[in-house]
Amino acid sequence: MEDPVAQNTGIVTRELRRFFTPKGQLKVWPPSKEKDKLLVLNYLVHLFEVGKIYDAKEVLAILQTSLMSEDASAIRGALNEYHFLRRDQNGLRYWRIEEIYSDEERIHKRKAGSRDW
Repeated sequence: MEDPVAQNTGIVTRELRRFFTPKGQLKVWPPSKEKDKLLVLNYLVHLFEVGKIYDAKEVLAILQTSLMSEDASAIRGALNEYHFLRRDQNGLRYWRIEEIYSDEERIHKRKAGSRDW
């Protein structure tokens, strides 16, 4: 059977695999280290298509397929906070960001409270 984590990203690392079950479900959220959080978010954002707009319930449903817990709302917020997904001002529509930021840029934007969209 093919590894679900590998199917999602095409890249599997030992660091990433330790956060997921053999079935590809996230074991725990949030990881204790920020770099690990970014690693997991970078994996999860690949569940979303670039250019497609999702409503908030769709985002939760998509995330829920990869979780063992009920933390989909927290992860949705983190995907937005770390600039993996953007959302409209009402928080009703989300889309995957096409820009590629380094981990350092994502951390800086998060700490600065950047809402450059």
